[in-house]
Amino acid sequence: EDFAEQPEDPSPPPPPPPPPPPAAAAPVLPPSPSTPSFHLSQIDARFVDPSIGLLMPPLQTPSNLAVFCDHNYTVEDTVHQRKRIQQLEEQVEKLRKKLKTAQQRCRRQERQIEKLREIVQFQKDKDILTGKGYVILPNDYFEVVEVPA
Repeated sequence: EDFAEQPEDPSPPPPPPPPPPPAAAAPVLPPSPSTPSFHLSQIDARFVDPSIGLLMPPLQTPSNLAVFCDHNYTVEDTVHQRKRIQQLEEQVEKLRKKLKTAQQRCRRQERQIEKLREIVQFQKDKDILTGKGYVILPNDYFEVVEVPA
């Protein structure tokens, strides 16, 4: 750029080579397959498998610069989210076991209540309960309420 503004001399220095085009404008391939190293800006993101993004940092192009800046946080969030998902799955499994146990306990209590109702109905049918009668029930099934006489 500075060379273009200088007055022309009889032997001017050769102009510098033009700068390479930006990576977002067109895909730039490595110079030859024999060159093993290349810059990430030479890869066109359209031709990269999305699953590779889990292993490699995103390309530094203006279109995805914000993604590049957030990349470290994104990876940490993903690890944190996986741990959280695993914890929640374990918690769900524990709650399922508790629910299964509570349902089983409820079914047992319902069967015992049904048996007690059948006993009361049988006693009524036999006229065993005449006038004042009492039914003895376990304390853990019902609350005992005192009625004033």
